[in-house]
Amino acid sequence: MLFFPNRQGYLEPEAIFEWYQMCAAAIDSHRAAFLNWLSNGATGVPPSPLPSALIGGTREDVVEHFDQVAKELELSSVLWLVTACEGRLRVDLRTRLKDQDFLATRLQIARNGRAQEFLVPLEDEGIFDAWKAFIRGHVTGPLQDQAVNAMGSVKPLIDLRHWLAHGRYWQTKVSTTAQTPAAVRNAVIQFFRLLDQCAAKAGIRAVA
Repeated sequence: MLFFPNRQGYLEPEAIFEWYQMCAAAIDSHRAAFLNWLSNGATGVPPSPLPSALIGGTREDVVEHFDQVAKELELSSVLWLVTACEGRLRVDLRTRLKDQDFLATRLQIARNGRAQEFLVPLEDEGIFDAWKAFIRGHVTGPLQDQAVNAMGSVKPLIDLRHWLAHGRYWQTKVSTTAQTPAAVRNAVIQFFRLLDQCAAKAGIRAVA
């Protein structure tokens, strides 16, 4: 059984964030043990594992190394959180294509001409645009603005996901400092909460 539950067919952001917190705590604990070993004159058996980059290193080298390790964990966790968001949108697409409402129709149009559901894009006349058209046409007032703004907060995360998933071989314009695991988790949860509110307002079913 995998650590991240996917009982609904997609990963759950809270479980991913808990995993991140556990891993971050382990990194902090190993950092503290290593610094304590250095403070005691680097005598005796060093904490294991001993990164090769730290052999003969200074205290500053240790701090920098573990800062970098912690940052890589953050980026990995962000990738998992964004893929969880994409997964839920695609599970919802699969089930909503059977409906007859406006949103379903827009998603069916996005699906037309594509051999597989996974080929439906998130952007570029895809899932995001279908939801945005639904929200602008069937939801009014502050809820409409909040939902559109939430969608605007999530879309850069998709760009960040592409950058992370494809090897980071170009310079991303998305801030990797601002997009912490906590910030991304909150953005994803708020995004789906608002989509559910919009669906309820229009009398259609909630996100799968």
